[in-house]
Amino acid sequence: MSQALNANVPLMGTTLLDPATVGVHYYDSRNLSDYSAHFSPPHMDSGTLTILFRSHDETDGLEVADLETTEKEDSKGVGSEASFIPVPTPGDEMTEVVVFAGTRLQRLLGRDRVRACVHRVRGPGPEGHKRFGVQRLSIAMFCAPSVPAAPPTPLT
Repeated sequence: MSQALNANVPLMGTTLLDPATVGVHYYDSRNLSDYSAHFSPPHMDSGTLTILFRSHDETDGLEVADLETTEKEDSKGVGSEASFIPVPTPGDEMTEVVVFAGTRLQRLLGRDRVRACVHRVRGPGPEGHKRFGVQRLSIAMFCAPSVPAAPPTPLT
């Protein structure tokens, strides 16, 4: 993996990709006080990678920021300025896997090569809620390694 990404430090066999957390995210629009709200506001994950398993429901609201539409770098700034693009679902019985780069991978490889993914989960809006009563389920594996006491030895 280190060679494929042309990384300066080894990524496998170290704590840099150790999975730390598995999270189950369940959102139910009936619990929103404002149906135009977000289930999850714009944010970047802090680890190396996030591997997200999604259901095939086309109404799940997952969106990623188009980083070409903003000069901002922080998730709040990006969230207020950038255009967001819906992440399509397969639309059949399949489960989809989406991989997000986190802020730690951006720091390891450099912002000029990898940018952490700013993403959000949009609520259904008032019309969507009337039609669906939207519920969303996803499972995420967050690769968020512990910070080593000393920097990794560069590859030779």
